[in-house]
Amino acid sequence: MKIKTALTVFTALILAVFAGMAILLISTSDLLVLEAANLARAGESIRVSKEIKSHLLIYNRNVFLYALHKDPSRLEISKVHQTALVNLMVSSDQLVDNEKESVMLKEVKEKIADYFRAKDESQNSDLSPVEKYSKISEKVDSAISAIDNIIEINASQMRDLVASTSKQNIASGRMVFMLLTIGSLILLSLVIATVSAVTRPLVNLNKLFSHYRTGNDSVLAKSKGVKEIREIANAFNSMTERLEKSRTDQLRFIASIAHDLRNPINAMSMGSHLLRGLCQGKERGVAEIIFRQAKHLDRLVGDLLDTARIEAGEMDIELSLQDISSLISDAVELYQTDSGLHKIYFEMPKNPLICMCDRGRLSQVMNNLISNAIKYSPKGGTVTIKVREEKTQFVLSITDQGMGVCPDDLKNIFKPFHRSKASKHTILGIGLGLSTSRRIIELHGGELRVESTLGKGSTFYVILPAQISQSEGTNWSAGV
Repeated sequence: MKIKTALTVFTALILAVFAGMAILLISTSDLLVLEAANLARAGESIRVSKEIKSHLLIYNRNVFLYALHKDPSRLEISKVHQTALVNLMVSSDQLVDNEKESVMLKEVKEKIADYFRAKDESQNSDLSPVEKYSKISEKVDSAISAIDNIIEINASQMRDLVASTSKQNIASGRMVFMLLTIGSLILLSLVIATVSAVTRPLVNLNKLFSHYRTGNDSVLAKSKGVKEIREIANAFNSMTERLEKSRTDQLRFIASIAHDLRNPINAMSMGSHLLRGLCQGKERGVAEIIFRQAKHLDRLVGDLLDTARIEAGEMDIELSLQDISSLISDAVELYQTDSGLHKIYFEMPKNPLICMCDRGRLSQVMNNLISNAIKYSPKGGTVTIKVREEKTQFVLSITDQGMGVCPDDLKNIFKPFHRSKASKHTILGIGLGLSTSRRIIELHGGELRVESTLGKGSTFYVILPAQISQSEGTNWSAGV
Protein backbone atom coordinates (compact mmCIF):
# COMPACT_ATOMS: atom_id res chain seq x y z
CA MET A 1 0.00 0.00 0.00
CA LYS A 2 1.23 3.49 -0.83
CA ILE A 3 1.64 6.11 1.89
CA LYS A 4 -0.90 8.35 0.15
CA THR A 5 -3.48 5.56 -0.02
CA ALA A 6 -2.93 4.58 3.61
CA LEU A 7 -3.28 8.17 4.79
CA THR A 8 -6.44 8.61 2.69
CA VAL A 9 -8.03 5.48 4.17
CA PHE A 10 -7.19 6.38 7.76
CA THR A 11 -8.28 9.99 7.28
CA ALA A 12 -11.61 8.81 5.83
CA LEU A 13 -12.14 6.49 8.81
CA ILE A 14 -11.35 9.23 11.31
CA LEU A 15 -13.65 11.68 9.50
CA ALA A 16 -16.40 9.05 9.44
CA VAL A 17 -16.10 8.55 13.20
CA PHE A 18 -16.18 12.26 13.93
CA ALA A 19 -19.04 12.78 11.46
CA GLY A 20 -21.00 10.06 13.29
CA MET A 21 -20.29 11.76 16.59
CA ALA A 22 -21.38 15.12 15.18
CA ILE A 23 -24.63 13.66 13.77
CA LEU A 24 -25.35 11.91 17.06
CA LEU A 25 -24.71 15.06 19.07
CA ILE A 26 -26.91 17.14 16.76
CA SER A 27 -29.73 14.57 16.91
CA THR A 28 -29.43 14.33 20.69
CA SER A 29 -29.41 18.11 20.97
CA ASP A 30 -32.55 18.42 18.82
CA LEU A 31 -34.30 15.74 20.85
CA LEU A 32 -33.33 17.40 24.12
CA VAL A 33 -34.63 20.74 22.85
CA LEU A 34 -37.95 19.12 21.89
CA GLU A 35 -38.25 17.32 25.21
CA ALA A 36 -37.35 20.52 27.07
CA ALA A 37 -40.14 22.33 25.20
CA ASN A 38 -42.60 19.56 26.10
CA LEU A 39 -41.48 19.71 29.72
CA ALA A 40 -41.97 23.46 29.74
CA ARG A 41 -45.45 23.13 28.17
CA ALA A 42 -46.47 20.43 30.65
CA GLY A 43 -45.19 22.52 33.55
CA GLU A 44 -47.00 25.60 32.30
CA SER A 45 -50.19 23.56 31.86
CA ILE A 46 -49.93 22.36 35.46
CA ARG A 47 -49.35 25.95 36.67
CA VAL A 48 -52.34 27.31 34.74
CA SER A 49 -54.56 24.42 35.92
CA LYS A 50 -53.58 25.08 39.54
CA GLU A 51 -54.29 28.80 39.12
CA ILE A 52 -57.70 28.01 37.58
CA LYS A 53 -58.40 25.75 40.52
CA SER A 54 -57.25 28.42 43.00
CA HIS A 55 -59.26 31.24 41.38
CA LEU A 56 -62.36 29.05 41.22
CA LEU A 57 -62.19 28.17 44.93
CA ILE A 58 -61.51 31.77 45.95
CA TYR A 59 -64.33 33.03 43.71
CA ASN A 60 -66.79 30.49 45.16
CA ARG A 61 -65.80 31.41 48.72
CA ASN A 62 -66.23 35.16 48.17
CA VAL A 63 -69.62 34.64 46.49
CA PHE A 64 -70.75 32.69 49.57
CA LEU A 65 -69.42 35.37 51.97
CA TYR A 66 -71.13 38.11 49.98
CA ALA A 67 -74.42 36.22 50.12
CA LEU A 68 -73.95 35.71 53.86
CA HIS A 69 -72.83 39.23 54.93
CA LYS A 70 -73.72 41.41 51.93
CA ASP A 71 -70.18 42.88 52.08
CA PRO A 72 -69.51 44.82 48.84
CA SER A 73 -65.74 44.13 49.04
CA ARG A 74 -66.44 40.43 48.67
CA LEU A 75 -68.33 41.14 45.49
CA GLU A 76 -65.38 43.13 44.09
CA ILE A 77 -62.95 40.35 45.00
CA SER A 78 -65.14 37.74 43.36
CA LYS A 79 -65.27 39.80 40.16
CA VAL A 80 -61.45 40.03 40.03
CA HIS A 81 -61.09 36.27 40.37
CA GLN A 82 -63.85 35.66 37.83
CA THR A 83 -61.98 37.82 35.28
CA ALA A 84 -58.70 36.01 35.98
CA LEU A 85 -60.52 32.70 35.67
CA VAL A 86 -61.91 33.61 32.26
CA ASN A 87 -58.51 34.77 30.99
CA LEU A 88 -56.81 31.58 32.18
CA MET A 89 -59.43 29.45 30.49
CA VAL A 90 -58.75 31.26 27.20
CA SER A 91 -54.94 30.92 27.49
CA SER A 92 -55.21 27.25 28.42
CA ASP A 93 -56.17 26.39 24.83
CA GLN A 94 -52.59 27.16 23.70
CA LEU A 95 -51.13 24.56 26.12
CA VAL A 96 -53.01 21.57 24.69
CA ASP A 97 -50.91 19.31 22.41
CA ASN A 98 -52.93 16.12 22.17
CA GLU A 99 -56.53 14.98 21.72
CA LYS A 100 -56.85 13.55 25.21
CA GLU A 101 -55.92 16.84 26.89
CA SER A 102 -58.25 18.70 24.52
CA VAL A 103 -61.19 16.53 25.61
CA MET A 104 -60.29 16.94 29.28
CA LEU A 105 -59.98 20.74 28.95
CA LYS A 106 -63.33 20.87 27.21
CA GLU A 107 -64.80 18.91 30.14
CA VAL A 108 -63.29 21.41 32.60
CA LYS A 109 -64.79 24.35 30.71
CA GLU A 110 -68.21 22.70 30.61
CA LYS A 111 -68.16 21.94 34.33
CA ILE A 112 -67.10 25.51 35.16
CA ALA A 113 -69.89 26.78 32.92
CA ASP A 114 -72.32 24.45 34.78
CA TYR A 115 -71.01 25.93 38.02
CA PHE A 116 -71.75 29.51 36.90
CA ARG A 117 -75.23 28.52 35.69
CA ALA A 118 -75.97 26.79 38.98
CA LYS A 119 -74.70 29.86 40.90
CA ASP A 120 -76.96 32.19 38.89
CA GLU A 121 -79.97 29.91 39.42
CA SER A 122 -79.36 29.66 43.15
CA GLN A 123 -79.26 33.42 43.55
CA ASN A 124 -82.94 33.62 42.38
CA SER A 125 -84.06 30.81 44.70
CA ASP A 126 -85.43 31.07 48.24
CA LEU A 127 -82.68 28.90 49.68
CA SER A 128 -80.55 30.09 52.56
CA PRO A 129 -76.91 31.12 51.82
CA VAL A 130 -75.60 27.93 53.39
CA GLU A 131 -77.97 25.81 51.30
CA LYS A 132 -76.96 27.73 48.18
CA TYR A 133 -73.27 27.23 48.98
CA SER A 134 -73.74 23.51 49.52
CA LYS A 135 -75.62 23.13 46.24
CA ILE A 136 -73.14 24.96 44.05
CA SER A 137 -70.12 23.44 45.87
CA GLU A 138 -71.02 20.14 44.24
CA LYS A 139 -70.45 21.78 40.85
CA VAL A 140 -67.14 23.26 42.13
CA ASP A 141 -65.99 19.85 43.31
CA SER A 142 -66.86 18.33 39.93
CA ALA A 143 -64.90 21.09 38.07
CA ILE A 144 -61.93 20.75 40.46
CA SER A 145 -61.90 16.98 39.90
CA ALA A 146 -61.68 17.56 36.14
CA ILE A 147 -58.89 20.13 36.70
CA ASP A 148 -56.99 17.61 38.87
CA ASN A 149 -57.22 15.10 36.01
CA ILE A 150 -55.48 17.60 33.70
CA ILE A 151 -52.84 18.26 36.35
CA GLU A 152 -52.26 14.53 36.80
CA ILE A 153 -51.96 13.79 33.08
CA ASN A 154 -49.43 16.64 32.64
CA ALA A 155 -47.49 15.50 35.69
CA SER A 156 -47.44 12.00 34.22
CA GLN A 157 -46.20 13.44 30.92
CA MET A 158 -43.44 15.29 32.77
CA ARG A 159 -42.35 12.11 34.57
CA ASP A 160 -42.31 10.23 31.26
CA LEU A 161 -40.31 13.02 29.60
CA VAL A 162 -37.78 13.07 32.45
CA ALA A 163 -37.39 9.27 32.23
CA SER A 164 -37.11 9.43 28.42
CA THR A 165 -34.52 12.21 28.62
CA SER A 166 -32.50 10.23 31.14
CA LYS A 167 -32.59 7.14 28.91
CA GLN A 168 -31.66 9.25 25.90
CA ASN A 169 -28.73 10.76 27.78
CA ILE A 170 -27.52 7.31 28.80
CA ALA A 171 -27.90 6.00 25.24
CA SER A 172 -26.14 9.05 23.82
CA GLY A 173 -23.34 8.69 26.33
CA ARG A 174 -22.91 5.04 25.40
CA MET A 175 -22.96 5.88 21.71
CA VAL A 176 -20.39 8.66 22.17
CA PHE A 177 -18.24 6.30 24.24
CA MET A 178 -18.52 3.65 21.55
CA LEU A 179 -17.59 6.13 18.82
CA LEU A 180 -14.70 7.46 20.89
CA THR A 181 -13.55 3.88 21.47
CA ILE A 182 -13.76 3.15 17.75
CA GLY A 183 -11.91 6.39 16.99
CA SER A 184 -9.25 5.55 19.59
CA LEU A 185 -8.85 2.07 18.12
CA ILE A 186 -8.52 3.55 14.65
CA LEU A 187 -5.92 6.04 15.92
CA LEU A 188 -4.10 3.25 17.75
CA SER A 189 -4.20 1.16 14.59
CA LEU A 190 -2.87 4.15 12.68
CA VAL A 191 0.00 4.53 15.15
CA ILE A 192 0.79 0.80 15.07
CA ALA A 193 0.53 0.71 11.28
CA THR A 194 2.71 3.83 11.00
CA VAL A 195 5.33 2.29 13.31
CA SER A 196 5.17 -1.05 11.51
CA ALA A 197 4.96 0.19 7.93
CA VAL A 198 6.80 3.52 8.07
CA THR A 199 8.74 4.32 11.25
CA ARG A 200 10.38 0.94 11.91
CA PRO A 201 11.43 0.38 8.26
CA LEU A 202 12.82 3.92 8.13
CA VAL A 203 14.75 3.38 11.40
CA ASN A 204 16.09 0.08 10.02
CA LEU A 205 17.09 1.80 6.78
CA ASN A 206 18.84 4.54 8.75
CA LYS A 207 20.78 1.93 10.77
CA LEU A 208 21.57 0.11 7.53
CA PHE A 209 22.90 3.29 5.91
CA SER A 210 24.99 3.98 9.04
CA HIS A 211 26.52 0.48 8.86
CA TYR A 212 27.16 0.98 5.15
CA ARG A 213 28.89 4.32 5.78
CA THR A 214 31.18 2.69 8.33
CA GLY A 215 32.36 0.15 5.76
CA ASN A 216 29.99 -2.78 6.29
CA ASP A 217 29.08 -3.09 2.62
CA SER A 218 27.65 -6.62 2.93
CA VAL A 219 24.37 -5.45 4.47
CA LEU A 220 21.10 -5.70 2.56
CA ALA A 221 17.86 -3.83 3.22
CA LYS A 222 14.70 -5.77 4.01
CA SER A 223 11.83 -4.99 1.63
CA LYS A 224 9.22 -4.13 4.26
CA GLY A 225 6.74 -1.32 4.86
CA VAL A 226 4.78 0.83 2.45
CA LYS A 227 5.48 0.80 -1.25
CA GLU A 228 7.74 3.87 -1.26
CA ILE A 229 9.98 2.46 1.49
CA ARG A 230 10.14 -0.94 -0.23
CA GLU A 231 11.21 0.84 -3.42
CA ILE A 232 13.96 2.66 -1.49
CA ALA A 233 15.14 -0.66 0.04
CA ASN A 234 15.13 -2.39 -3.34
CA ALA A 235 16.98 0.53 -4.94
CA PHE A 236 19.59 0.41 -2.14
CA ASN A 237 20.05 -3.34 -2.60
CA SER A 238 20.40 -2.91 -6.36
CA MET A 239 22.95 -0.14 -5.80
CA THR A 240 25.02 -2.25 -3.36
CA GLU A 241 24.92 -5.21 -5.74
CA ARG A 242 26.12 -3.02 -8.61
CA LEU A 243 28.84 -1.48 -6.45
CA GLU A 244 29.92 -4.92 -5.21
CA LYS A 245 30.09 -6.22 -8.77
CA SER A 246 32.01 -3.15 -9.85
CA ARG A 247 34.38 -3.55 -6.91
CA THR A 248 34.89 -7.23 -7.67
CA ASP A 249 35.62 -6.43 -11.31
CA GLN A 250 38.00 -3.71 -10.20
CA LEU A 251 39.88 -6.05 -7.86
CA ARG A 252 40.12 -8.71 -10.53
CA PHE A 253 41.51 -6.15 -12.92
CA ILE A 254 44.00 -4.94 -10.30
CA ALA A 255 45.04 -8.50 -9.47
CA SER A 256 45.59 -9.22 -13.14
CA ILE A 257 47.74 -6.12 -13.57
CA ALA A 258 49.64 -6.87 -10.34
CA HIS A 259 50.51 -10.34 -11.59
CA ASP A 260 51.68 -8.89 -14.88
CA LEU A 261 53.82 -6.28 -13.11
CA ARG A 262 55.50 -8.67 -10.67
CA ASN A 263 57.86 -10.26 -13.23
CA PRO A 264 59.32 -7.00 -14.61
CA ILE A 265 59.60 -5.59 -11.09
CA ASN A 266 61.51 -8.69 -9.96
CA ALA A 267 63.80 -8.28 -12.96
CA MET A 268 64.37 -4.61 -12.02
CA SER A 269 65.07 -5.58 -8.42
CA MET A 270 67.52 -8.30 -9.36
CA GLY A 271 69.28 -6.10 -11.95
CA SER A 272 69.63 -3.16 -9.57
CA HIS A 273 70.93 -5.51 -6.86
CA LEU A 274 73.66 -6.78 -9.26
CA LEU A 275 74.48 -3.21 -10.28
CA ARG A 276 74.96 -2.21 -6.63
CA GLY A 277 77.73 -4.82 -6.42
CA LEU A 278 79.34 -3.94 -9.72
CA CYS A 279 79.17 -0.13 -9.71
CA GLN A 280 81.07 2.44 -7.67
CA GLY A 281 80.50 6.05 -6.73
CA LYS A 282 77.64 7.89 -8.39
CA GLU A 283 76.55 4.88 -10.41
CA ARG A 284 76.20 2.84 -7.23
CA GLY A 285 73.96 5.53 -5.73
CA VAL A 286 71.72 5.39 -8.82
CA ALA A 287 71.57 1.59 -8.57
CA GLU A 288 70.65 1.91 -4.87
CA ILE A 289 67.78 4.26 -5.73
CA ILE A 290 66.52 1.89 -8.44
CA PHE A 291 66.71 -1.04 -6.00
CA ARG A 292 64.74 0.80 -3.30
CA GLN A 293 62.06 1.94 -5.75
CA ALA A 294 61.78 -1.59 -7.15
CA LYS A 295 61.27 -2.86 -3.60
CA HIS A 296 58.65 -0.17 -3.05
CA LEU A 297 56.84 -1.18 -6.22
CA ASP A 298 57.04 -4.81 -5.15
CA ARG A 299 55.37 -3.96 -1.83
CA LEU A 300 52.60 -2.05 -3.65
CA VAL A 301 52.02 -4.99 -5.97
CA GLY A 302 52.00 -7.30 -2.96
CA ASP A 303 49.40 -5.12 -1.27
CA LEU A 304 47.26 -5.21 -4.40
CA LEU A 305 47.45 -8.99 -4.56
CA ASP A 306 46.73 -9.34 -0.84
CA THR A 307 43.69 -7.08 -1.11
CA ALA A 308 42.39 -9.09 -4.05
CA ARG A 309 42.87 -12.35 -2.09
CA ILE A 310 41.21 -10.90 1.03
CA GLU A 311 38.17 -9.64 -0.86
CA ALA A 312 37.89 -12.99 -2.64
CA GLY A 313 38.17 -14.86 0.70
CA GLU A 314 41.29 -16.68 -0.46
CA MET A 315 43.96 -15.34 1.89
CA ASP A 316 45.46 -18.07 4.12
CA ILE A 317 47.99 -17.70 6.92
CA GLU A 318 50.23 -20.37 8.41
CA LEU A 319 50.22 -20.08 12.20
CA SER A 320 52.95 -21.50 14.43
CA LEU A 321 54.18 -20.89 17.93
CA GLN A 322 56.66 -17.99 17.64
CA ASP A 323 58.63 -15.55 19.77
CA ILE A 324 57.65 -12.27 18.12
CA SER A 325 60.22 -10.19 20.02
CA SER A 326 62.90 -10.91 17.40
CA LEU A 327 60.46 -10.15 14.58
CA ILE A 328 59.66 -6.74 16.07
CA SER A 329 63.33 -5.99 16.75
CA ASP A 330 64.28 -6.80 13.16
CA ALA A 331 61.64 -4.41 11.79
CA VAL A 332 62.73 -1.61 14.13
CA GLU A 333 66.41 -2.13 13.25
CA LEU A 334 65.60 -2.03 9.53
CA TYR A 335 64.00 1.41 9.75
CA GLN A 336 66.50 2.81 12.26
CA THR A 337 69.17 2.51 9.62
CA ASP A 338 66.87 3.58 6.79
CA SER A 339 65.59 6.89 8.14
CA GLY A 340 67.79 9.91 8.64
CA LEU A 341 65.16 12.48 9.70
CA HIS A 342 63.46 10.35 12.32
CA LYS A 343 64.49 9.14 15.72
CA ILE A 344 63.02 5.77 16.66
CA TYR A 345 62.46 5.06 20.35
CA PHE A 346 61.94 1.35 21.06
CA GLU A 347 60.81 -0.26 24.31
CA MET A 348 60.04 -3.96 24.77
CA PRO A 349 60.08 -6.50 27.65
CA LYS A 350 63.21 -8.67 27.83
CA ASN A 351 61.31 -11.91 28.26
CA PRO A 352 60.11 -13.85 25.19
CA LEU A 353 56.77 -12.83 23.64
CA ILE A 354 55.24 -16.14 22.62
CA CYS A 355 52.10 -16.32 20.49
CA MET A 356 50.65 -18.18 17.51
CA CYS A 357 51.42 -16.22 14.35
CA ASP A 358 52.41 -16.28 10.71
CA ARG A 359 55.90 -14.77 10.94
CA GLY A 360 55.98 -13.51 7.39
CA ARG A 361 52.55 -11.89 7.52
CA LEU A 362 53.14 -10.33 10.94
CA SER A 363 56.47 -8.96 9.68
CA GLN A 364 54.55 -7.46 6.74
CA VAL A 365 52.21 -5.67 9.20
CA MET A 366 55.12 -4.36 11.30
CA ASN A 367 56.96 -3.05 8.26
CA ASN A 368 53.83 -1.37 6.96
CA LEU A 369 52.99 0.38 10.25
CA ILE A 370 56.56 1.58 10.91
CA SER A 371 57.04 2.76 7.32
CA ASN A 372 53.71 4.63 7.53
CA ALA A 373 54.79 6.32 10.78
CA ILE A 374 57.92 7.56 9.01
CA LYS A 375 56.23 8.35 5.70
CA TYR A 376 53.41 10.39 7.28
CA SER A 377 55.91 12.40 9.36
CA PRO A 378 57.59 14.18 6.42
CA LYS A 379 59.17 16.79 8.71
CA GLY A 380 60.79 14.14 10.88
CA GLY A 381 60.32 13.61 14.61
CA THR A 382 60.28 10.73 17.03
CA VAL A 383 58.58 7.41 16.27
CA THR A 384 57.87 5.59 19.54
CA ILE A 385 57.43 1.83 19.44
CA LYS A 386 56.40 0.06 22.66
CA VAL A 387 55.44 -3.50 23.47
CA ARG A 388 53.70 -4.44 26.74
CA GLU A 389 52.00 -7.49 28.18
CA GLU A 390 48.41 -7.17 29.41
CA LYS A 391 47.04 -10.34 31.00
CA THR A 392 46.41 -12.68 28.05
CA GLN A 393 47.53 -10.39 25.24
CA PHE A 394 50.41 -8.38 23.84
CA VAL A 395 49.88 -4.72 22.91
CA LEU A 396 52.23 -3.14 20.39
CA SER A 397 51.88 0.65 19.92
CA ILE A 398 53.52 2.74 17.19
CA THR A 399 53.27 6.50 17.75
CA ASP A 400 54.43 9.23 15.37
CA GLN A 401 54.51 13.02 15.50
CA GLY A 402 53.28 13.48 11.97
CA MET A 403 50.29 14.84 10.11
CA GLY A 404 47.56 12.99 12.02
CA VAL A 405 44.13 12.13 10.64
CA CYS A 406 40.93 14.19 10.83
CA PRO A 407 37.85 12.55 12.49
CA ASP A 408 35.98 12.21 9.17
CA ASP A 409 38.84 10.22 7.63
CA LEU A 410 39.54 8.22 10.79
CA LYS A 411 36.40 6.07 10.51
CA ASN A 412 37.33 5.03 6.96
CA ILE A 413 41.06 4.67 7.43
CA PHE A 414 41.02 0.85 7.19
CA LYS A 415 38.93 0.74 4.00
CA PRO A 416 40.75 -0.36 0.81
CA PHE A 417 41.96 2.48 -1.44
CA HIS A 418 41.06 5.12 1.15
CA ARG A 419 43.47 8.06 1.47
CA SER A 420 43.08 10.93 3.92
CA LYS A 421 42.37 14.37 2.48
CA ALA A 422 45.48 15.84 4.10
CA SER A 423 47.93 13.38 2.52
CA LYS A 424 46.45 12.04 -0.72
CA HIS A 425 48.07 14.81 -2.82
CA THR A 426 51.39 15.06 -0.97
CA ILE A 427 52.40 11.50 -0.03
CA LEU A 428 52.60 8.58 -2.42
CA GLY A 429 50.47 5.50 -1.82
CA ILE A 430 47.32 3.73 -2.93
CA GLY A 431 45.62 3.14 0.44
CA LEU A 432 45.90 -0.64 0.76
CA GLY A 433 48.48 -1.19 3.49
CA LEU A 434 46.24 -0.52 6.49
CA SER A 435 43.28 -2.53 5.18
CA THR A 436 45.57 -5.50 4.48
CA SER A 437 47.28 -5.16 7.88
CA ARG A 438 44.00 -5.11 9.75
CA ARG A 439 42.78 -8.26 7.97
CA ILE A 440 46.03 -10.05 8.75
CA ILE A 441 45.81 -9.12 12.45
CA GLU A 442 42.15 -10.23 12.55
CA LEU A 443 43.18 -13.60 11.07
CA HIS A 444 45.54 -13.90 14.04
CA GLY A 445 42.57 -13.39 16.38
CA GLY A 446 43.80 -9.90 17.26
CA GLU A 447 42.82 -6.31 16.68
CA LEU A 448 44.27 -3.25 14.95
CA ARG A 449 43.12 0.14 16.30
CA VAL A 450 44.11 3.76 15.78
CA GLU A 451 43.99 7.02 17.74
CA SER A 452 44.88 10.25 15.96
CA THR A 453 44.80 14.03 16.31
CA LEU A 454 45.07 16.15 13.19
CA GLY A 455 48.39 17.99 13.13
CA LYS A 456 49.80 16.14 16.18
CA GLY A 457 50.24 12.55 15.05
CA SER A 458 48.76 9.06 15.32
CA THR A 459 49.09 5.91 17.42
CA PHE A 460 48.35 2.49 16.00
CA TYR A 461 47.74 -0.41 18.40
CA VAL A 462 48.32 -4.06 17.44
CA ILE A 463 46.71 -6.41 19.96
CA LEU A 464 47.59 -10.11 19.74
CA PRO A 465 46.51 -13.01 21.98
CA ALA A 466 49.43 -14.15 24.14
CA GLN A 467 48.26 -17.41 25.67
CA ILE A 468 47.28 -20.17 23.26
CA SER A 469 47.44 -23.81 24.25
CA GLN A 470 50.21 -25.72 22.54
CA SER A 471 47.95 -28.78 22.42
CA GLU A 472 46.13 -27.12 19.54
CA GLY A 473 49.14 -27.84 17.32
CA THR A 474 52.07 -25.88 16.07
CA ASN A 475 51.03 -25.46 12.45
CA TRP A 476 47.60 -24.66 11.06
CA SER A 477 46.06 -22.26 8.56
CA ALA A 478 43.16 -19.83 8.69
CA GLY A 479 41.23 -18.20 5.87
CA VAL A 480 39.33 -14.97 5.55
